[in-house]
Amino acid sequence: MSKFPDQKIEEWLFLSKKRITVGEFCRCWVPLIYEISPEDRRYSAACLDLLERITQRKAKTIYAWMAGTISTPRDIENLLGLCDYLFKIQQSLDLS
Repeated sequence: MSKFPDQKIEEWLFLSKKRITVGEFCRCWVPLIYEISPEDRRYSAACLDLLERITQRKAKTIYAWMAGTISTPRDIENLLGLCDYLFKIQQSLDLS
């Protein structure tokens, strides 16, 4: 039996497993980071740029995720969930 408090560990593990889709992530952060709306013709390019920087995956792969022609891997959705969480912390602390 572990000597560590299960409740706290489970809370942290839960936070690290919050998945978010590429679409949800872009809708939330592209307007704030790039200061453009989803209606802007540059929105898809900005989304692609942001996801390339975060995931280190090729544009062709990310575009396929965005178009829904291939499913986004769970580890990428987990990564985006963590980034979302960290960006929200950064916003709340005004660390920009």
